[in-house]
Amino acid sequence: MAAKERKADSSAATARGPAPVSEVAILWKDAREAFGVGAYAEAADKLARLVDRHPGFGHDVEARGLLGESLLRLARFEDAVKPLRAYLDAQPRGSAETPRARLTLIRAYVGAGKFSEALLLVRETLDALQPRNASPEISTEALVLQAKANLGLKRDIRAERSLSSARRDWERLTPEARAVRSDLAGELGWTGLEIRLRRCRGEDPAAPGKKPTEAEVLAAHDRWGLCLKEAALDFRATLETDSEVWGEEATESLAQGFRFFGLSCSNPPLPAGKKLSPEQALRYREELSGELRRRCGLKVEETRGLLTAWKKDAPPARLEQLNELLGKLKDGYGDTD
Repeated sequence: MAAKERKADSSAATARGPAPVSEVAILWKDAREAFGVGAYAEAADKLARLVDRHPGFGHDVEARGLLGESLLRLARFEDAVKPLRAYLDAQPRGSAETPRARLTLIRAYVGAGKFSEALLLVRETLDALQPRNASPEISTEALVLQAKANLGLKRDIRAERSLSSARRDWERLTPEARAVRSDLAGELGWTGLEIRLRRCRGEDPAAPGKKPTEAEVLAAHDRWGLCLKEAALDFRATLETDSEVWGEEATESLAQGFRFFGLSCSNPPLPAGKKLSPEQALRYREELSGELRRRCGLKVEETRGLLTAWKKDAPPARLEQLNELLGKLKDGYGDTD
């Protein structure tokens, strides 16, 4: 009878308290394996269960870090912030994991649109590097993220300065270190492309506050088309890093840049200082858009020629992305639907 009571008490304690060690160990093992093979949704589910139900199971700090990484890779940036913050805060003073933990949390902040928080942590990361040139990989990544956060806050000049500093630090890496960080090289290229495209959009004659004449509309689109041609060089530089992820991002970014350009070429603003009837406005736009589309089309064809000539030297693995962009530009403006 006593043995039965002890067995019943033990079962009750198990139901109320921690899970059996074997169950936690299996869950932890399965979670790490899922993360290792890129099954991030499965990993996040198992890791969340471990962290929520068994917060002191012995590997809880590492589990929070992996949970945050999994959510980050699933683009669940807002959800990733809490576990990544907990992982960073749990690092002992002087831990070798701290710089990388900071960068991962900064990525979550940028993805979640928390640009001010990202910039504060970037500054903390850079200030902790003593001397800074001793860790050029960490400083390069921190500065790229600083540039992206500044872009998010529409601080384009600061973003350009951050990117320039990031490129200088990148050059301090050894060739061997650069070879294994094609992802960071690709992100450098894509960020430069985004900054350039932001500058190109600044030529839009229909932007708020602008009241251009017909001649100014034509000149603005000429400059815009030239800017996009220069952006194609940033696109090429990104593809040359052979980063699949950033190659895809660059393809979409430049295609979108040409979509905006095409829409503007087809829909010029009305002239400044003139009051036109609806019929006059329609006729004006039809006449001007015809000339604009001709001139814009020439600019796009120049860009297509530039990229087509580069095909023979492009990384074989990136040819699909290059051909995708060329296909979108085949009608002069990309997909403007």
